[in-house]
Amino acid sequence: MHISKIANEGDQVRFKRNNLSINGEVIKVKESSVIVQISPSDAERIRIDTLYTVVSHRNYKLLNTNKHLSYSDSVEGL
Repeated sequence: MHISKIANEGDQVRFKRNNLSINGEVIKVKESSVIVQISPSDAERIRIDTLYTVVSHRNYKLLNTNKHLSYSDSVEGL
């Protein structure tokens, strides 16, 4: 999967792991990856012991963004 935009904290993403499609919420954005929180059932499906996993920016699809415009963002567009 290739993405056109880097996810932000709070965004929902989809990625593949062990040939399964997994959805999760971005908890932390790093330089080349994101830390994603997944459901307990998805963690069990992909056989990991934690609800957090690292996903490269190249390997997820952005589903929903949690973008909130700040005052400065809205003024810049004027």
